[in-house]
Amino acid sequence: MNEVTEARYELVRGDRLPTGRVCRVQEAPGLAVVQILTGEATERLCDELNEFHRSILIEDRWIQTPITDPDRIEHEAERLGVADAWWELRSDLPANILCVPLEQRARFTWLVRDGEASERLVREMNRYLKRIVGDGLWRQNWPSAN
Repeated sequence: MNEVTEARYELVRGDRLPTGRVCRVQEAPGLAVVQILTGEATERLCDELNEFHRSILIEDRWIQTPITDPDRIEHEAERLGVADAWWELRSDLPANILCVPLEQRARFTWLVRDGEASERLVREMNRYLKRIVGDGLWRQNWPSAN
């Protein structure tokens, strides 16, 4: 059973983030929170990401591994290559589409409409994803062909 029952994206003031950062990912059993500096993403993108993640987690498509170190996400990526995930800004998405999740075995891409997130936010999120997904802190629960 998937221990992560909620993933939440929220906009926050700068005093809630480490100096010089535009986002932070924090987790606890059953919860993952992505705090984003106000102005680096739109509220509507956060709402859309929250909806997509709700369905992804309900379907148990990604599983949070047991947390043995509460600061594990902040450690440098070990580059284990368990899977790849990243955000990519796109200017060719239809006007009413804010983001699109593309998933296949060992790969997950978030296409994000240009203007909904800053390039700096995308860089920071991609650094987090190298650690979280690349090192297997969260594992894809890909259905077997059987």
